[in-house]
Amino acid sequence: EAETVRNLLKKAGLTGPHDPYLVLLRAGVWQENENIPLRRSGHPRAFSDQAMELATSLRESTAEELLADPRRRDLRDLPIFTIDGAETLDYDDALHVERQEDGFLIGVHITDVSRVVTPNDILFREAQERAPSLYFPENQIPMLPAAIAHNLCSLVQGSPRPALSFLLHLSPEGELLRTRITPSVIEVKRQLTYDQVDQCLDTDADLSLLGRLCQKLRRRRLDNGALFLPLPDVNISLPADGGIKVTLAPVETPARTLVAELMILANSAAANYLACQEAPGLYRSQPPPRKRIATGFNDGILLVAQQRRFLSRGELTISAKAHSGLGLPCYTTVTSPIRRFLDLAMQMQISSLLRGKGALFSPAQCQEFVASLNRNLVRAMAVRQQRHRFWILRYLMMLPMLVSPFLASAGHGRAAMALIIASVLGFTRLPPAPEVDRDARHDGEQRQPRERDPGDRRELPRTIDARASAHDGRQLVRRGGSVPPLYGMGACPRARRDPPGRQGARLPAPAHRRGMGVRSPGGAQGRRDRFSRPRLSHARGRPGTLCLVREQPVGGGPAPPSRVAQAQSPGPIRHPG
Repeated sequence: EAETVRNLLKKAGLTGPHDPYLVLLRAGVWQENENIPLRRSGHPRAFSDQAMELATSLRESTAEELLADPRRRDLRDLPIFTIDGAETLDYDDALHVERQEDGFLIGVHITDVSRVVTPNDILFREAQERAPSLYFPENQIPMLPAAIAHNLCSLVQGSPRPALSFLLHLSPEGELLRTRITPSVIEVKRQLTYDQVDQCLDTDADLSLLGRLCQKLRRRRLDNGALFLPLPDVNISLPADGGIKVTLAPVETPARTLVAELMILANSAAANYLACQEAPGLYRSQPPPRKRIATGFNDGILLVAQQRRFLSRGELTISAKAHSGLGLPCYTTVTSPIRRFLDLAMQMQISSLLRGKGALFSPAQCQEFVASLNRNLVRAMAVRQQRHRFWILRYLMMLPMLVSPFLASAGHGRAAMALIIASVLGFTRLPPAPEVDRDARHDGEQRQPRERDPGDRRELPRTIDARASAHDGRQLVRRGGSVPPLYGMGACPRARRDPPGRQGARLPAPAHRRGMGVRSPGGAQGRRDRFSRPRLSHARGRPGTLCLVREQPVGGGPAPPSRVAQAQSPGPIRHPG
């Protein structure tokens, strides 16, 4: 079929790289902001007819029907509340806290999806293939149909729901004394947002108590070697009145820290239970960092970014191992069974053990889950990153006075994007709008390159010279170049990396790039001594990591103050000749 389409496009004279997109757009098959990375990934976008039929046939159970199960405890009288984002529809966890004689009781209640999804049915297989749920500014691709994720299994206020409750007894010092896991029936009394919790954390008794306990839990994990390395989130939203809104949000607000700490507590309790039962599971682990340079708490964004580069890769195994990043002896996740297949599978495994039926999944089945999860998680991460980059680029194109001239000169390399985004978010400043030498373009005539040593076949990574700064009036100049459409920004061609020994070397610029440099305001444009070459710096000696570095001007004197931006690149581009 692909060959047939290529032949038809060729006969129609549509041989340009973007012609297929334009044909589908004008035919109404695709939208202007079509999610092409999602289509390329093969991630399922629509549920099968059998799955939708089964989901719509399920009905909501009453409290009496749920309590007919003798193993379920009636916890509807507890003051249970949820804390989620303002636009959340799939509420999968709820909380409550009580004072007791020997300390405190924290309840973490997780919606019991195993009540409606059974192993090896069509919904379970679809969840395994689609996990995790994907969230985009324009829509979402859920792991389970909306009839289940937003209705039957969502912990909405005022409705009885089946749950798996973790009752965690803590000492006044925040030490976990004992744990009880039980199937239950709960009813949410309040549904709070993160912003609401941040505002009333000091005035609400339950929230204030939870906040203090979470700080003690956090301190205990820090003493066990945990690393807290938060970076701000770049949130993208599409307002109803049109446009794109990009905001920088901290990830460690009091409300988010509270929820995260309690979810970690419940997940670690689930992992300990599975390990004590000697049951196969899906455990998340992480070896110690290759090098520790941060204290792990309130280190500042620069030290956090540096420490992240020394972290060991996380692992997913069927046997319990330590998680150094969290400071825990073993860890799994069960708190998001609506959105993550790993959590759903582990909830089913624990429910089966609680009912005395033994392990539901064998080690071989858990190993199959590990393989599918690793594959799907890599796919989902790639789609999210590319889609996030797409909307960032769309947003930047709405700022023509700031960004468009820079894009026209610097191109769409990852280093350029890092510098522009850092400027938009307030981390640094862009150089002045570059001047493009339009005399270098002639209709039907190609500019002659400068002389170059015929024996020079070395490579030059894609980079931009970030030295241009408003402090001394110098400007970034590049002759030629064009800006491709945004929808083509998703993929970068792979290329051969620098061989050992050439990293960080000062290489001569290729002929077709010798029009790019830093021009002094009073100098002649064509004189070579007015141009300084970009210096290539590979962070920590690893090829593919580009650093934008300032240099001394060719004519001498101190370099202007500037920031150093860093971005990941797929590697250098090999230039012909």
